[in-house]
Parts: sequence; structure tokens; C-alpha cells
Amino acid sequence: MKLDTNESSYQDRQGNINKGEELFEKWMTDHSYNFKKLGFDEKTNNIDGFWLMHPLLRNLPDYITYSKEKDILTFIQVKGTCNIKIDDINNWNLFESLFCNDKAKLIIALCFYDDIKFYTLKKLNKLLTNTTIKEFHDGKQYVTIKT
Repeated sequence: MKLDTNESSYQDRQGNINKGEELFEKWMTDHSYNFKKLGFDEKTNNIDGFWLMHPLLRNLPDYITYSKEKDILTFIQVKGTCNIKIDDINNWNLFESLFCNDKAKLIIALCFYDDIKFYTLKKLNKLLTNTTIKEFHDGKQYVTIKT
């Protein structure tokens, strides 16, 4: 199976593996964290007309975990690339403002073969300083996060 890339069409991506999510799940399991899939799973539970949903619903975080020790719920958005769409960043900021508080956090996990980096939105937004906005072939704007 191939990996998803920004060059893949929507249809092609449905047959590819999501390596970022696979790496994240392995990391969580290896570190004995309990987690649940939260967002939509386009590979095994695709929704017809998914693209017609409000962007905030389409961009629900991928996972959720709860720490009994800290009494904190953490939403986790997983990415397998440093190239992050501007629309995604905007939606994450909106999600955080609507659904997060002192006991519910949003974390962005950038997952690669050699490392997984976890970022709060505050830290991720700080990394946007002096980045160049680029454009994918489909016109979507993105920035490359330097990890």
C-alpha cells in the first residue's frame, strides 16, 4: 500500500495508508497510553459526501485520551507531515476556543519514522513566525513547520 501525499487525489488517498496515524498509535501503545479514535476514519468508515460537512466537523481531532492522574482530557490531531494547511490551523484554533479549557487540551502530533513531536496550539502558532505561505497543486495554502 502507498502512503498519502499532497499529490494524491481524494480517491487515491482512500486506498493508501495513513502512516502518521499508524506511528502515533504505535507510540501510544508502546508508552501504555489509553486512547480512542475520535475523528472520522476515511479509510475504514468513509462517509459519502464527507466534503460537504462544515470544516470544523471534518477536522475533528483524530484521537482522545484521558489522564486519571492529572484529570485532563487531551484531544490529539495527528499529522504525518510538517506541511500544515492554513485552513487546518484556523480550524484547530476554532476547535480549541470552543471545546478546550483547563481540563481539556488540544495537542498536535507531528509523526515521523524517527520521532514524534507534540505541540500545543500556542507553541505551534509561535513556530509560524517567519514562515512562508506556500500553495499545494490544488490551491490550498500551507506552511512548513520547522520541528
